[in-house]
Amino acid sequence: MKNKLTALAFISLLALTACGTKKYQPQDYILSMNYKDDFRILQLTDIHLSDKDDQQTQFKFMDLLYKDANNPDLVVVTGDLFTFASKGTAKSLLNYLDGKGIPWTVCFGNHDEQCYFSVDWLTETLTKFGSNCLFKDLQDDAVNGNCNFAINLMKDNKVHDQLFIMDSNRYDFSFSQLGYDCFKQDQIDWYESVVNYTKEQNGGAAVNSLMFYHIPLPEVNAAWEEGTKIYGEKREASCSPDHDFGFFNKIKE
Repeated sequence: MKNKLTALAFISLLALTACGTKKYQPQDYILSMNYKDDFRILQLTDIHLSDKDDQQTQFKFMDLLYKDANNPDLVVVTGDLFTFASKGTAKSLLNYLDGKGIPWTVCFGNHDEQCYFSVDWLTETLTKFGSNCLFKDLQDDAVNGNCNFAINLMKDNKVHDQLFIMDSNRYDFSFSQLGYDCFKQDQIDWYESVVNYTKEQNGGAAVNSLMFYHIPLPEVNAAWEEGTKIYGEKREASCSPDHDFGFFNKIKE
């Protein structure tokens, strides 16, 4: 009887595991919007809005950024939207972004889980939020992270450019010292599948793309250290992970 119960328990575990993920096609992860000449993207990052902040002062500062960007066509917030924020504070920022009447989207950073809500709650909220939010997360898929999707910029019924919004995850607990996490192999495989699908749909021609994410690849810091021409200033240490799965090489490929 014990052996039969063990076998039944094992079969049940396999069934639960099989039901835990769903198979999606590359096109299921793609959103689209119209492209126009001089398409402008305003990137915001590391807002770190919390319950203790004077939100109106923060929003007035962001108003200046919108103005300086000269009416952007898309706004992308690349992680760390919140730190020690409640759901009310989170909705205040999302309402602010949506109220601009400009398409916008976000990916997550390492601090977005250090709030009085879960990243899953934030994901579910964004998936159905407002009229201008472009966000997609397919539940129970086999891809790590809470936001891996693409936005096709369409012109004359063809993909003019492709924007990847990806979750670089948060912290890595697999080593003796806590470090920043990295893109997983299944995310790299997903990226390749979407690139190949889009190329096929585009008559075999490669599509120019940009990628937005939070935790920088190790090669970003290497480029800085090696003196590669980079615009801007470096005012803090790089938070690249100590290891990765070779995403940069796949992007080059």
